[in-house]
Amino acid sequence: MRWIPTASEILANEPACVRVVVARIKGSTPREAGANMLIGKTTVMGTIGGGMLEFQAIEKARTMLAMAAPAPSFVNIPLGPNLGQCCGGQVTLCYQPLTAANLAALTAADPEKQHFVTRDSMSPDHYRMLASGDLGSLGISQLAADRLGAGTTPEMLKTDDGMILVEPPQPRRPQLCLFGAGHVGRELVHVLGRHDVDIHWIDQRKGEFPLSFPSNTRPLALPDPMAFVALAPAGADWLVMTHDHALDLQLCDAILRRGDFRFFGLIGSETKHTRFRKRLAEAGHDASTIARITCPIGLPEIQSKRPEVIAVSVAAELLCLPEIEKMPRQFTGTK
Repeated sequence: MRWIPTASEILANEPACVRVVVARIKGSTPREAGANMLIGKTTVMGTIGGGMLEFQAIEKARTMLAMAAPAPSFVNIPLGPNLGQCCGGQVTLCYQPLTAANLAALTAADPEKQHFVTRDSMSPDHYRMLASGDLGSLGISQLAADRLGAGTTPEMLKTDDGMILVEPPQPRRPQLCLFGAGHVGRELVHVLGRHDVDIHWIDQRKGEFPLSFPSNTRPLALPDPMAFVALAPAGADWLVMTHDHALDLQLCDAILRRGDFRFFGLIGSETKHTRFRKRLAEAGHDASTIARITCPIGLPEIQSKRPEVIAVSVAAELLCLPEIEKMPRQFTGTK
C-alpha cells in the first residue's frame, strides 16, 4: 500500500487517521516488519495480519483519534500470552496519528528516495523525511546512520529524545506494459487491479477496452502500438498478447532491442516460441538475448487455457518477481 496518497484520500473526508506500522518482529508473526494499515473513524485500509492483533490495534487507534493531540507511540505485544494467537512471536507496533497538516510536508517529499522517521517525543516534530546522508541529524552514531541508510526494513532506535522508527524508502512502484486487450488481457487487468502496480494497457482497437477499469490502469488506444515501446519507463515488466502474431513479433524485436526490462513475457505455445526464436535470430538477436523472453507465460503447474485461469497464473508469476530478484537468476527462456 502506498500509504501517503491513501492517507490523503482518508483525510479528505475525515479530520485525522492513525497509521499503524509493524515496527519490529521477533519469532513467528502474522506479517513482516513494515506492514502497515490506516485507520480512520469510519475507515480501515491495509492490514497488519488480521486476528486479535489487528482488532486491538484498530481499537487503540480509534481511542487515539478521540484524543485532542495524540503523539506517536510504540507498543510491544507478545502474541501468545497477550492475544492467544498461535504464532507465538512478538510484534512491536508504531502508532502514527496523522492530520492533513502534518501529512502536507510528507506529501511534498519523495518516499522513493527518503526515509520516513517517526519520533515518540512530545515535541511537535514527530515526523521527518530524510535522505540517507541526513540520518546523522537524528543524534545517532555515524555507524548507525550508515546502517540505516543501507537498510531495507524498518528499524527502531532509542535516542536521548526517545524512541525513533526509521522506515526505508519505498521501493519503486512496478510498471507493467501490457499489449493486448483481448480475453486474457482483460482478465489480467481485473486480477492486478488491486495490486501495487501501474498498468500501461495498449491496443490498436479502442472498442476492446472495457467501459470501466481499475484506478491503477491507463488504457492507450494506439493505431501503432510500436510507438509506445520507446516511451515506456525503464525497468518495466512487459507482456505481449495481441490479436496479431506479426505484431507480436515486431514488439518482441523492439522490446529486446531496448533491453532494459525486468521481465518480458509472450503469450503462446512452445511452437510459437520456437518460431519466434528463429525469426528473432534472423533479425540479428543472439541466443542469450532471445532467451530473456518467457514463453509460455504463467505457472507451469497450471495448464488450463481458460482466460480467467491464465490471468491468475500470469499474475502469480509477476507477483513472484520481487522474491526471485533476491536470488541469483539465470534466464533460460524455457519453463
